[in-house]
Amino acid sequence: MIRAISIRRGRAGTWDTLKLIYEMGIEGATLPDVRQFVQAFPISQWDSLMRTFWHYEEEETETLRSVRLQAEHLQQQGVMIGDCDDAAVVAVALGRAIPSCVPFVVAVRPPEAAEFQHVFVEVGHIRIDPTAPLDADYRFWERMVYP
Repeated sequence: MIRAISIRRGRAGTWDTLKLIYEMGIEGATLPDVRQFVQAFPISQWDSLMRTFWHYEEEETETLRSVRLQAEHLQQQGVMIGDCDDAAVVAVALGRAIPSCVPFVVAVRPPEAAEFQHVFVEVGHIRIDPTAPLDADYRFWERMVYP
């Protein structure tokens, strides 16, 4: 499923988006493909494996693709598609498929930006961020974290 919603501007809209990403990830955590993946691979490999199967796609209209849709696309086309928030939905699902795991969805923006510009997931101290360069450095960017 693809969800199209109206997103408020500013911090409130970013918070709403992070919450929705998390909720969609929880929905996807019960899928058999997700459970098999987390049993087969340690968290330390998730980012590199997602990068292998991720096709970045710009979106004219912001959308969030469900984990089920991503799994179907992976089976049919050999890739998952979307931008950073779509990758975050999948990463949350992976994290939530592990009973003791609490993934965090992180939105970031550079100091001079009015809006948050990127989103990724942290599981423990590991960043799952397959749509950004490997050397992306957000240390001095403002962070908003959910939950």
